[in-house]
Order: sequence, then structure tokens, then C-alpha cells
Amino acid sequence: MLGVSRKLSVPHMRVESLILATVTICLFLTFYFSFLSFQTTEDTIKKQFTLLATFSLIAGMVLLATIAIHFIIKKAFTRVEDQLTTNQETAEYYENEKEKEKEGEY
Repeated sequence: MLGVSRKLSVPHMRVESLILATVTICLFLTFYFSFLSFQTTEDTIKKQFTLLATFSLIAGMVLLATIAIHFIIKKAFTRVEDQLTTNQETAEYYENEKEKEKEGEY
């Protein structure tokens, strides 16, 4: 075991889980800043917390739209890939049948 080097595999977060975690954080920040805006008494700080809550909500919605678009594109490309694979398999099948027919004629 001394001479054996081991590769340490670091688990990579998938794009979907990373975006969902970010959306969750944005929504948490939205509620937190809204709560803080209700707790403060100064008008300027209330406006700043309200703006921060609004920006966090907008960022969360943009990221949620991004993951929705990602899933739609991913689903569309898997369908196209399946169709291409099926078409290629049927073309190969017909080519093999033609070769068998030619071999049978001779």
C-alpha cells in the first residue's frame, strides 16, 4: 500500500443543484431583508432593506428561469439525440439487409 497512489475524487455539484441552492439562498435573503425592513425605524434604512429584498427576489427568479431553460434545452437535446440514434440504427439495419441480399445473389 505504500507505493500505491490514490486519486481523491472530489464530488462535483451539478449545475442544477448549484442553481437550486443559490435560488434558496436568494429567497432566504428576500425574507430576511423584508423582516429587517419591518424591524427598523429609520426610513432610509427601511428603503435600503426593501431594495435588497427586491433585488434578492429578482435574482432568485432569474436563476429559477435559468434552471427551467436549462432543463428544457437538456430535454430537447436528449429527444433529438434519441431520434438520431434511432435513425442511425435503422439506416445501419437497411444497409446490412442490402449487403445480405447482394451476398445471396452471388
